[in-house]
Amino acid sequence: MKQIIDSATDLMLFTYLVEHKSFTSLADILHVNKSVISKRIKSLENQLGTQLLIRSTRSLSLTQAGKLLHKRCEILQKDLQEVYAELSDLSNTASGTLRIGSPNNFAQEHLTPIIAEFIQLHPEIKFKMLLGRSYQCLIKNSIDLGFYVGPLPDSNLSARKLTTRRMIVCGTPEYFTKHGTPIIPEDLKQHNCLCFMENSSNAQWTFHQRGMPSKLISVKGNFKATSVQVLKSAVLNHMGIAMLPGHMLTRELKSGQLIAVLPNYDTDHLDIYALFTQKEHLPRRARLFLDFIAEKFDSIDYWKYR
Repeated sequence: MKQIIDSATDLMLFTYLVEHKSFTSLADILHVNKSVISKRIKSLENQLGTQLLIRSTRSLSLTQAGKLLHKRCEILQKDLQEVYAELSDLSNTASGTLRIGSPNNFAQEHLTPIIAEFIQLHPEIKFKMLLGRSYQCLIKNSIDLGFYVGPLPDSNLSARKLTTRRMIVCGTPEYFTKHGTPIIPEDLKQHNCLCFMENSSNAQWTFHQRGMPSKLISVKGNFKATSVQVLKSAVLNHMGIAMLPGHMLTRELKSGQLIAVLPNYDTDHLDIYALFTQKEHLPRRARLFLDFIAEKFDSIDYWKYR
């Protein structure tokens, strides 16, 4: 394989040498010593078993074999340029299929509506969406863009942070009418708190207030789950209060189905990322969609609740 690569390099070098008609001129352009080029051309002649150039102190001329090889090399050079152009067009054309990986709830709440808008602007682009933990399946499933919520895992993937959302403590109007509304974090100890299932048996929610030490509140409830989507459903069914990612509550908060409580206290934040293998090789369709969703998330109007 190395011999093939070296031969291809020498053939291109031979073509450039014929075009510039001088070892010295080509050496200046390539910023190498003239002897390096001479050595490579001699190696090519030895490999082919024939003389390609007639060298003199003032000029270069081609042997019959050299003329034949140069003619073939010109064809190869043109073909190679066309391949590069085709690949560049493929990368820069706003068409084709964009493969996306995303957590289920993030896809439902945000990606699907945004994709619907994007397709109106770029009808030639098609989408395939794989749901799950996108950073794990990005390379395995040849995904163009993955979306991830929370602290990034260790990986070799590139990432672009799209936005930061905070956790929101919320419940339904029906629940608060029946059980009262918490005013300070300590009030949560008197409520049925629905928690994400963790290794620890005791759930703790953290609250921050400017100029004050953070508060770590131990909460209890009669329902735990490993899915925030299931916890959200439990809250909507008036089972209790939960601390949920704000990005998945936009519609319910806007409609009044859910009410955010403890507005004077800040909670932990979650970063939302777009993941990809190599930024410089992103297809144009992926770059367009990435910029589109980033602009959406930057808009204050998009997030009514922060």
